[in-house]
Amino acid sequence: MNAETFKVWCDAYKERLRIEREAKSTGLENKPSGRQLFEKNKSAFEDLTLDAEDLETLDTSKKNSEIQQQVEELKEDNDDF
Repeated sequence: MNAETFKVWCDAYKERLRIEREAKSTGLENKPSGRQLFEKNKSAFEDLTLDAEDLETLDTSKKNSEIQQQVEELKEDNDDF
């Protein structure tokens, strides 16, 4: 293989990849990712503040979900017997 044949092979390979990429395209490739959206709208999130009541509610819901998870694990363990 020399440089000329390699270039021909590379061009054909790149074209095949392009065609495959277009065939698999879903249209979402050009949409921004979650991180890009966050970076774009970061200033809107910087203004958010939580009150003490909000934090208590978050703590309570977190504890409730942990308790619920433990209850379900115990139920699964008891089902084994």
